[in-house]
Amino acid sequence: MGILVLPLLRCFEISGRSRPAEFWVFCVFNFLIIAALALNDMQLGTYSSPIKTMWLIPIYGFIVLIPMLTCAIRRLHDLDASGWLIFLSLIPVINLGFLLVLIFKSGTKGSNPYGSIPKRRRKNR
Repeated sequence: MGILVLPLLRCFEISGRSRPAEFWVFCVFNFLIIAALALNDMQLGTYSSPIKTMWLIPIYGFIVLIPMLTCAIRRLHDLDASGWLIFLSLIPVINLGFLLVLIFKSGTKGSNPYGSIPKRRRKNR
């Protein structure tokens, strides 16, 4: 549960690095929540087919926008890349593909200008 909450706890922290697991677990969790909200919108009838309007997904998207951006920036820092590369996602297909390739790479070994290797959290027994 800690790895799900970590991006929310660090939502205004741009400095430092994020492990790939932190980034991908947060992405998958958000995808599942959005899928559940879409189904809920359809069940509640707030999804109107002529205009394609959903109400719950934009509200949730607004809530997790900042944590998702800062987590992605910290993930780029783990790759020894500038966080400003996140703006490449605003340019259609080609640059979004480039950003996805960067995110799938493993992080830099050892320290880089953005900090040391993020430590894995261990459960106390």
